[in-house]
Amino acid sequence: MAKRIEHIDIEVGARIRDFRKIRGVTQTELATALGVTFQQVQKYEKGTNRVSVGALVAICRTLNIEPMDLLGVYFGDSENAATPALLAEVKNLRTKLSDIQQLCA
Repeated sequence: MAKRIEHIDIEVGARIRDFRKIRGVTQTELATALGVTFQQVQKYEKGTNRVSVGALVAICRTLNIEPMDLLGVYFGDSENAATPALLAEVKNLRTKLSDIQQLCA
């Protein structure tokens, strides 16, 4: 039976990637903390491979986030979960900061 990629796997992977970038952690650094290869982290982030509960907890500890930051939208916990709009705003601010740093260089 072929493995089917679910929407939740893609969404959780994207949230992992967003939080990893927000924290300034590379895929290699996260992989080392999890005891896996960076390719495995890439697969998690793309949703190609599902994140086990153990890996989810380790990711949350490494990135200093709560599991509900990754899963909250699926449980109706919109108050405590980071929303896509908030993540988009953080990305926007990081881009602006990068632009400012380039101007100052």
